[in-house]
Amino acid sequence: NMGAYVDMGIDFTKDFLINLTGRYENYSTFGDAFVYKASTRYKFNNDKATIRGSFSTGFRAPSLHQENLQLAQASFLPGGAIQLEGIVNGASSAAKALGIPKLKAEKSTNFTLGLGLNPTKNLSFTVDYYNIKVEDRIILSSKIGGTGDANNALDKALATGGVKRMSFFTNGIDTRTSGLDFVGHYKGINLG
Repeated sequence: NMGAYVDMGIDFTKDFLINLTGRYENYSTFGDAFVYKASTRYKFNNDKATIRGSFSTGFRAPSLHQENLQLAQASFLPGGAIQLEGIVNGASSAAKALGIPKLKAEKSTNFTLGLGLNPTKNLSFTVDYYNIKVEDRIILSSKIGGTGDANNALDKALATGGVKRMSFFTNGIDTRTSGLDFVGHYKGINLG
């Protein structure tokens, strides 16, 4: 893994700040990625109020277990029978036979906007909106079983592994998380 990182903050005035960050990385097993962040802050009313915001991108490469995990697990069925179920990895012959694509990195975009207030020396509070979108999130698929056709690629893969059902990691969903954070702080309360 090789990487380069640049971070630059510029105070245009004593109240107005802009910060820019960029990171490039190259992974021997994954490839390369570039992510960045731009953020700003403006203070007014003698530092009693602050507006801030940011936009950034991100990525998360597949973990080692998501790329390489392969296992079979025995389950007991009613009547005492034992059934094998498994997880196959993207490099396995079963995954290739089924056309399961190789995992790719999750990519995200993040946006925040906030307001901070200090109405008195001892009282402060903030409210921040956040919105995080993740594309190609890696999940474990549901368990899939055979079709009953011995010539089907899935049935052949299951028979080769000696399992009845299997699952695999896949870039299966896109998600969005958003919300508001409220924080209040008061200092100077004498107790005891």
